[in-house]
Amino acid sequence: MDAGHNLSLLFLELGAAIFGLALLARLASDVGFSTIPLYLLAGTR
Repeated sequence: MDAGHNLSLLFLELGAAIFGLALLARLASDVGFSTIPLYLLAGTR
């Protein structure tokens, strides 16, 4: 694989991680508690 392909995969994975964290933040907001515990749970999986 070339460097451009690796870089595009890196950005894709980074975007997916940010999107996942945003979903967790939205879920925590709807439930009514802090996002930090959800972030910690997501990090342990």
